[in-house]
Amino acid sequence: MSIDPAYSGGIEILVRGKRILLDPVRMPESKPDIIIVSHAHRDHYNIKVLNSFPDATIILSNETYNLITRRNRLKSKKIIKLEENYIEVEDIQFEFFEANHIIGSRQVLIDGEIAYTGDICLEKRIIFNPPKILKANTLIIEATYGNPLYIFPDRKILYRKILKKIIRDFFNHGKAIVYARSPGVAQELIKLFSKLKIDVYVHKAIYTHAQLYSENGCNLNRYYIADSLNEEGVYIYPIWFGKNDEGLGIFVTGWAAIEKEDRFIPLSSHSGLDKLLKYVEESNAQRIYTVYGYARKFSDILRKHDFDAISLW
Repeated sequence: MSIDPAYSGGIEILVRGKRILLDPVRMPESKPDIIIVSHAHRDHYNIKVLNSFPDATIILSNETYNLITRRNRLKSKKIIKLEENYIEVEDIQFEFFEANHIIGSRQVLIDGEIAYTGDICLEKRIIFNPPKILKANTLIIEATYGNPLYIFPDRKILYRKILKKIIRDFFNHGKAIVYARSPGVAQELIKLFSKLKIDVYVHKAIYTHAQLYSENGCNLNRYYIADSLNEEGVYIYPIWFGKNDEGLGIFVTGWAAIEKEDRFIPLSSHSGLDKLLKYVEESNAQRIYTVYGYARKFSDILRKHDFDAISLW
């Protein structure tokens, strides 16, 4: 038996007396028995929170563990790094599935009844295949782009647009500068740019993340650490580097969907509104909980489509 999900520092679910906490970023009101980290973006985990519960079982993919522990130490006495998709903890069944968001990102099906997407991308990407849509009575789904403003063009169209802009900038200036989130779209762009006979230079953090992709079977081909902007080539920097951009850089992020200039391109590691609706429709869920981003807007849209939807955000 499970209790309806609630948000308390993370997504909290009570299953047969055991408190499960999904993607905690702040201290919850109650002590969790089990913590699940869907992926290693900092808006989905907080190392201080994870280390505040050394007796809780922490479940995460091996890739997520490696990303988190590059700079931090997890103090839990019970860490499960997923080797298989199915595990049982405290007599509760957990089944994990790819989420196609970043390396190591996972969806989870709890006791065959509750599905949590984490951050998800339903499209086929040059580095990942589309994820499975989970069937469950209760669905907890991300809503980062759960707004009609964020219905993205087909990925192949966006790939072509990015390559065209890169080639134009390279021949006009001898270099092209791109800003994207890492881990995530930045590594997708490294793979995309391997189609060009142009050297690819990346920020050291993007390089480190890219190495982890390669170590886990996602070959990104040739790329170098960017020490300066002196060489001809394509340069990829973290999205936050763009705050000092002087008008030459290309911003590759879902948030670019509302921008008019052609240097803003909405390639995202999240699904847009149309794909989120597709997930809900095909999940056959009886109740839907929305979380993150436009959670309230998305739950309103779902209710207009006659779904039983509640925002946790």
